[in-house]
Amino acid sequence: MKASLCHSCPVLSGLTAGPAPTGRPTQRNLGEPELSPRAIAEAPHTSVSHLHRLFQDHGTTVSTLIRRHRLEHARRDLIDPRLRDVPVHRIAAR
Repeated sequence: MKASLCHSCPVLSGLTAGPAPTGRPTQRNLGEPELSPRAIAEAPHTSVSHLHRLFQDHGTTVSTLIRRHRLEHARRDLIDPRLRDVPVHRIAAR
């Protein structure tokens, strides 16, 4: 996915940015099991179908973005020497 997707779209920019004062999902929300395209669309009052079209225009899906961010976070935690005593199942559950 192109990095510009999240930064060019106000609906998605909160997923890669820091704290989102407008209530948009942020990276902190990516571990929440209830995070879904509907939850992302509702925060900035966007329709789910519009959200899906934004991703389709960039050749990806909302679920792919969420999964990629979650996997990247898990990968960083797994290679972090400070977390070497944390069991893998705990990192996966975050």
